Amino acid sequence: MKFLKQIPFLRRIIERRYIKKRFKTELALLQGNHTNNSLKTSIIHFSINKSATQYIKSILRKTATVNGMTPVSINDYAFHSTMPFLNRLNDEELKDYAHIFKPKGYAYTVFGAMVGIENLEQYKIILVVRDPRDVLVSGYFSKAFSHPLPPSESDKRTGFEKNRQQVQTTTIDEYVLENSEKIHDIYTNYIQHLLEKNTHVYVCKYEEMINDFEKWLTDLLEYAALEITPELKQQFVTEHQAKTPKKEDHNQHLRKGKAGDYKTKLQAETIDNLNIKFKEILHHFNFEC
Repeated sequence: MKFLKQIPFLRRIIERRYIKKRFKTELALLQGNHTNNSLKTSIIHFSINKSATQYIKSILRKTATVNGMTPVSINDYAFHSTMPFLNRLNDEELKDYAHIFKPKGYAYTVFGAMVGIENLEQYKIILVVRDPRDVLVSGYFSKAFSHPLPPSESDKRTGFEKNRQQVQTTTIDEYVLENSEKIHDIYTNYIQHLLEKNTHVYVCKYEEMINDFEKWLTDLLEYAALEITPELKQQFVTEHQAKTPKKEDHNQHLRKGKAGDYKTKLQAETIDNLNIKFKEILHHFNFEC
């Protein structure tokens, strides 16, 4: 019985050690004692959750590393710790974290919503978007089934588990309608606070990645000024082909990997409502209306 009572305590110790080991760079940056001598322009990768964020992050991390840059996953660290997500902070609160952003030598990947980082003109900015209707559909399956839980000692875990239970008792149409405002706000903030204020942002689509991965990869790395060997490029292509699901599995993080999934998952009335709500956003990013 005594040992059983110690299990939560031991789990917390293991999780803390895991965080310290996995997020050495992020912790060092937060403490103000990390440096990188690379002269390459730092990269900031923005996106929206359920747009292959983790997959594209892994590509950018690997390519940044072979180019002598340091990959940074602040959002991941926030997910696994008590640190707040930076996109939820106002300008005054963000000042406490301004020191972690350096214009040379780093690849910050990935932020799932707009973050008011200072002097964005000094960075290579990548924005990966996806049809918001598919984002909502994918978000439903992720929240209900496949997304990993935050650490057991994190306050975020309790909220996540409660949210998962709620989603599992909700129909997919109810979920996408209830969450459409949140997704609309994320896209609107990107348009107003990123794209309209910064002319050098490289915008690419999830749909482009799944339709012609090799071209998508070539164009992305060319913008980011990241050089890779033909062998590494072929490795990415081969891995992408292997990762593409042969059939849909809602328990897997990569559930389907197809564009236009909303057409088969949602009722016609729901699609009509989404088309009206996202009309300007769909037009802005040239998605099918």
